[in-house]
Amino acid sequence: MRIVIRKAAAADFEEVFQLFWEFIKSHREYDQRYYALLPRAEFKRQYRKIYARFLKGRTRFQLVAERDGKIMGVIRGGVAKRHPSLRHTEKQGEIAQLMVRVEYRRKGVALALMNEAMARLGKMKMKRVVLKVDAENIPAKRLYSKLDFKDRQVIMTKYL
Repeated sequence: MRIVIRKAAAADFEEVFQLFWEFIKSHREYDQRYYALLPRAEFKRQYRKIYARFLKGRTRFQLVAERDGKIMGVIRGGVAKRHPSLRHTEKQGEIAQLMVRVEYRRKGVALALMNEAMARLGKMKMKRVVLKVDAENIPAKRLYSKLDFKDRQVIMTKYL
């Protein structure tokens, strides 16, 4: 399957939003409260702001994987913000989000997006890359392990 990776454009918003909406709904199995859904119109309004920031940021990027004009997946990343007390550490990049349509999973789309994101972060002179993944998302964790990502920290959650 031929996969084309390119920068996301403003014209891609509707298709990318639909993919994000599906992503959030499918991830509710991991944590219903964290992935709670706002009414669709409000959710879309908020997501449009995030999308726009990633389109125009110099330290951020948003890429789409497509085939025959159909978006199969999206990745967002860039320079990670560092805590003020850790300013002495190396610059690090982050993968903020990786989403692939269900019908294109396990076909190399996520790998192609990750490889392109890593290349871009390397050109940005990042020394390491961080990402977060749901503890129960075994397929994603397998992919990241194949790409040499290691568990370094654990984020624990308790709802009150």
